[in-house]
Amino acid sequence: MLKKLTSLLLAVLLIAVGSFILQTPVVTSAATPVKIIWDTDIGPDCDDAGTLAMLHALADRGEAELLGMMCCTSDQYGAPCLDAINTYFGHPDIPIGTLKESGFLSGPWYSKDIAQNWTNDLQNGSNAPDATSLYRQLLSQQPDNSVTIVTTGPLKNMRKLLQSGSDSYSSLNGRDLVDQKVKELAVMGGEIPSGDEFNFNQDGTSSDYVVQNWPTPIMFSDFQIGSCVWTGSRLYTETPESNPVRRAYEDYVGYGNERDSWDQTTALYAVRGLSSYYDSETTGYNDVSSDGKNVWRSSPDLDQGYLIKKISNEDLANAIEDLMVSADPGAPPPTPTPTPAPTPNGQNIALNKTATATNQTSANESPDKAVDGSTGTKWCDDKTSGDKWLKVDLGQSYDINR
Repeated sequence: MLKKLTSLLLAVLLIAVGSFILQTPVVTSAATPVKIIWDTDIGPDCDDAGTLAMLHALADRGEAELLGMMCCTSDQYGAPCLDAINTYFGHPDIPIGTLKESGFLSGPWYSKDIAQNWTNDLQNGSNAPDATSLYRQLLSQQPDNSVTIVTTGPLKNMRKLLQSGSDSYSSLNGRDLVDQKVKELAVMGGEIPSGDEFNFNQDGTSSDYVVQNWPTPIMFSDFQIGSCVWTGSRLYTETPESNPVRRAYEDYVGYGNERDSWDQTTALYAVRGLSSYYDSETTGYNDVSSDGKNVWRSSPDLDQGYLIKKISNEDLANAIEDLMVSADPGAPPPTPTPTPAPTPNGQNIALNKTATATNQTSANESPDKAVDGSTGTKWCDDKTSGDKWLKVDLGQSYDINR
């Protein structure tokens, strides 16, 4: 009887434990974090900033190890913008390199706002090392076949890496170094089955060269994968004003608005693989011409593939935005300089502010732009008399009737 009772109690216990296990979500992280080097054109679009927030969240969860980041444009604020966002998220020492070439997508964009108003060590791209040299340094330090490179901009840095020669970091040339150290290249670029996409056509020569000569597997996340995967609106409700990624979205698309997730979908694959998000087509290759236009060819069968969405745009957006808003900031950052707002008529924006007036005249302006909203406002001093125009700087210039 005791044996039967014991068996019965054990059965009940097993059922209860099994039920608990089934009802309790299990949070897991990769056994070994994916080693990531991210190559970005941060500035021309805000999805790069969203990608960086997502990468920090994945690193916080132990899924990614951020080895370094590269700016692939001539924007002098690109590298310090990356540094500022990394600093905000508590990782100020991630190595950052930049393209050392003038005149290529030089900006400035929201990257200037972030670089000038958030703490960072670089301040200017001239203070960042050459991207090619930093690539060679970082790759030489890693185990063979261990690094995933993610590109979310033009492929100029990638071409320069492939064409680089031996140096103090490695006796291998660029192509051989990539072949030895890089596990996979995840590329946001092109359009399947064919198209003329921004990242490819901004430097078609580099796009053509890299896709033809890259020695390890390439997975393309084309224009269609991130299109209509709307993210960014939750930054305004779930992150503080001090978040530079939130400011990047506000600068680019306006407060409360969203943007497609071209770059995030690429980085999500680079860290988590196909998972439940994607299928892939790996038969054929991407034929890229020197003007950056591309066509997917079914043969010959090279070591290339492209992603196919397996879930809805909404579900993919939720997965991405969950990460974008969950990255942990580091030490409390300084309060950024607020973006000047338009002045509604009838609202006194001069209240509690200091106005600096000069004799800059603009007699054709309407007095309804007076800082307190009143067309009858007169500004005068004991040096002059009569109605004149003055420029008043309250963070934004307004011509006023004095």
